[in-house]
Amino acid sequence: MHQLKVPPPKPSLVPPSPLRRIDCLTGLRFVAALLVFIHHLDGHFGVEGTGLPLANNAVSFFFVLSGFILTLVYGRRFESNHRRAENTSSLTADIFSFLKKRVARLWPLHFVCLLVCVATVRYLNLDFWVVVSNLFLVHSWTSSAPYVTGLNNVSWSISTELFFCFAFPIFVIGGYRRFLWRYGFLILATLGCLIVLNFAIELQWISRQGMTLTIQANPIMRLFEFATGILTAYLFTRAARHTNRSPLVDTAYELGTVGLLIVWWVFIYRFEILKLTPSTPLIGNSLGTWIWFCSTAPLFGLTVWTFARSNGLFAKAMASPVMVHLGEISFAFYMIHMIIIRVIDFEGSPLLTTGVLAIALALVASLAAAELLYQLVEMPSKDGMNALLNGGPVDSITKTTSVIRDVLFKPLTGISALALLAVVGIVHQNSLTKYEQARVSQIAQKSSAAHKQVDFDDAAKLLGCLLEIDEDSITIELAWKAAGQDTQKRRTVYLMDQNMEPLKTEIMPWHMHNSAASAKQTYDSIKFDRSDFPNLLRIMLTWEKDGDRATLSKDGQSSSLSLLELHCVDPEMAAIDTLSLPPGKLRSLIEQMPQKQPCIRIGENATLCGYECLPNPDGSLSVNLAWKLKPELTERRVLNFLDENTAVVGNYGDVAMLQFVRREMTGSEEKLFLDELLVPPEKCQSASTITLGLWDEQAKQMVRIENGKTLANSQRLIIGRLNAAD
Repeated sequence: MHQLKVPPPKPSLVPPSPLRRIDCLTGLRFVAALLVFIHHLDGHFGVEGTGLPLANNAVSFFFVLSGFILTLVYGRRFESNHRRAENTSSLTADIFSFLKKRVARLWPLHFVCLLVCVATVRYLNLDFWVVVSNLFLVHSWTSSAPYVTGLNNVSWSISTELFFCFAFPIFVIGGYRRFLWRYGFLILATLGCLIVLNFAIELQWISRQGMTLTIQANPIMRLFEFATGILTAYLFTRAARHTNRSPLVDTAYELGTVGLLIVWWVFIYRFEILKLTPSTPLIGNSLGTWIWFCSTAPLFGLTVWTFARSNGLFAKAMASPVMVHLGEISFAFYMIHMIIIRVIDFEGSPLLTTGVLAIALALVASLAAAELLYQLVEMPSKDGMNALLNGGPVDSITKTTSVIRDVLFKPLTGISALALLAVVGIVHQNSLTKYEQARVSQIAQKSSAAHKQVDFDDAAKLLGCLLEIDEDSITIELAWKAAGQDTQKRRTVYLMDQNMEPLKTEIMPWHMHNSAASAKQTYDSIKFDRSDFPNLLRIMLTWEKDGDRATLSKDGQSSSLSLLELHCVDPEMAAIDTLSLPPGKLRSLIEQMPQKQPCIRIGENATLCGYECLPNPDGSLSVNLAWKLKPELTERRVLNFLDENTAVVGNYGDVAMLQFVRREMTGSEEKLFLDELLVPPEKCQSASTITLGLWDEQAKQMVRIENGKTLANSQRLIIGRLNAAD
């Protein structure tokens, strides 16, 4: 993330071959970025707890390394200008030049990645102030998760790094001795901030999540790590040289340093030392969190110092051309990897949301995107923005286009573009598959019982059906599971008139995807204008081939039906699909109703779907009623018994039964239930006609019957006669 070429200082202050040792640190940068990538796999692709040492603390290494490199490159310049009072203007110019270079180094890549994030990640919090704070890199100053990690998760560290750049001249102006005083003051200030946070937690001024985000992201809380990198640079330039030390000894030092890091990780994580910190006076609540995020900084400083001076095997490996190049693109890799992980995890089908394949695709895409961002954004924008800040738009455009032109046709650029396009193609295809699978599941879950798990012979199973109906149009969605070998059978939707004659037939397109090796699922969608079919009454569905229709069955119960009713346009003629009913009295009553008029509407909230009146030898009467009621129903059911002169000789009503049914109802849809009434002989003595009605207790009158054979007043439906001669 930083320029690593160091101006040649005094020979006595720097070990020999500084360029190779800086290259070694460049390679280490990629190792740290890769650890961050592995850490961020947690919670994605089925990964729970990566368990790699120091993966959670790799950002701390970047902060330490940043302080180290900036001090080597710019520290002596600020120090020498400060010592000469006449160069105050030169010092100011150097500070402004430094800040412009740092902004040009950090902001353009952040801006492009922010745009990519907004364009590709679907579940973002695009609140205006969240976007603005991220755009201007000040979002790490808050303790609110939507601001800190709501967009590109990792960009909070760039916001913190930008603050470090503004603080850097204050630390190094005046040289090493003054820096030590400032470093000591910073430690005390950090301790004071932890005490304040501890009291804020105890007084409930801030939540524990807010405290954690403050310690994790706030620049003041992380400034200790950056300053530790500055201290490491000062010690590095003042340490004694050991030019005759063998590579094996240096390798031992490298292993020892890495070993100390692992020991510290084991001490913190495996021995759960953080459980002891709440008992610490004044800072108990905040100390453990600070140790978790920041305490590794001194050991990272030792690591930087050791590898920068080492001729060991690991330092040479980190300084290899491959590792150096990976280190150069590590900033772009760090900035883009979390976006790619989130996109693949969200867009991928189950094939790409678990397992090694998903992780491999995420790593390949992150490396390819990082290469393209480094070549086409990071380097050109750095030069172009520097030209813009120092010159004008013309110079900026000229330098930017010149750099892009030079790298556009490099082989590595082309290979990276092809690799990224391949991953995008795989993810896009699986995104479509995932959407289809999700839609099949949604249709099946939201469907009514009548349209779930209906078998069409051995050809297919209807998993569900959804209808969206408004004044102008009707939309039908069907979810299927094809079970047979013959996929040439076709789903057909019939639009019927009142005589059950088809108005028009729509053939559904066959959109299939494989959800498993032995099961094929698909969903269909059709939409038509109601104005095109003024005589439309019913919508029916069948599965047919060469004119033969598959017969329907449900829950193992076969039928002679070959048409499944999806919808009846006229609510007063709404039919009950007997396939959705269990065998028994309710189903038999509905099937006995005349096919031309299977339901009788009574008022707005009740439909009589079937009935029978059976006299018993003892003079009693068995009355069975199949109802479809809405939860809004407040009426009670009443049976009237009329003599030959249509005078009421008896009645029968059961409010308690109605109340029991209402307790079983949920939602706003009509529900089916059954009345099985045994009317005593004294209630129906001398009666010849049995009628049914609903009594509205609030209106104190019978509810009007909309259709069916009724008495003249249209308030009582004739459901039976006891005198066979009538």
